Order: sequence, then C-alpha cells, then structure tokens
Amino acid sequence: MSTKIVLPKSYCEDEVVVYIANRHRTTPLDVITQFLRGEGILSDSDTAEYAKPIHLADNEIAICRGLGIAPSQIEVIE
Repeated sequence: MSTKIVLPKSYCEDEVVVYIANRHRTTPLDVITQFLRGEGILSDSDTAEYAKPIHLADNEIAICRGLGIAPSQIEVIE
C-alpha cells in the first residue's frame, strides 16, 4: 500500500520558494520535499530516488510554515 500526497502547483510557483530553490541551486519541488521531510510528512525512503537532499535553514523552514505548505489531499493507493 502506498500513499499519494497532492499539493497545489502554486507552491512551486511561489516567488519565495523559487528564491530558496535558487539559493540552494535546486528546484522548488526539492525545497518543498525537504520541508515535508523535516515536518515528518514524508520519509527519506519515500523520496530518496528523486529528491535532492538539501539542508534548509531555520528561517527557510519558518518561511515554508508561514506559507502554509501542507498537503491538500492524501490518498492511499493499493
């Protein structure tokens, strides 16, 4: 059984998320993935094959929390 997490595309287009991604020389999706890992929503094993591991600074984590980045939907797939 797997889990599918759905996020609004607007998170990847947010100018602050794009700025953080550029700062780390990665993609907005990697920033969001790392944030969700840090929040315990995703595990490293769930994303190891496609997400570049990055270290978000405390202020970057606070910014992501302030943007309300969270799944809009979670589906269980059999």
